[in-house]
Amino acid sequence: MAIRRYPHRDEVIAYLLRYANQLDADIRTGRRVSEVRADGDGFALALEDGSRLTARAVVAATAGFGQPNRPALPSCTLRTTGPRALAQR
Repeated sequence: MAIRRYPHRDEVIAYLLRYANQLDADIRTGRRVSEVRADGDGFALALEDGSRLTARAVVAATAGFGQPNRPALPSCTLRTTGPRALAQR
């Protein structure tokens, strides 16, 4: 019988980096978003540095590992699917 254990922080980071490299997604970390608004079929984002982005979907991730924080987001409906929280227009 295999012993199951919760993965260590570095193992989780390595897994997420490998997973992100396989996705066809523009993943950006370490950016502060000052505004998110509905824009047609997607979203328009204003970043703190003055740059702007558009996206079909936005994932807002806050809090520490294992301690999710689900803030009240105006104009969004939050739903939970397993361990993931998804925001929909």
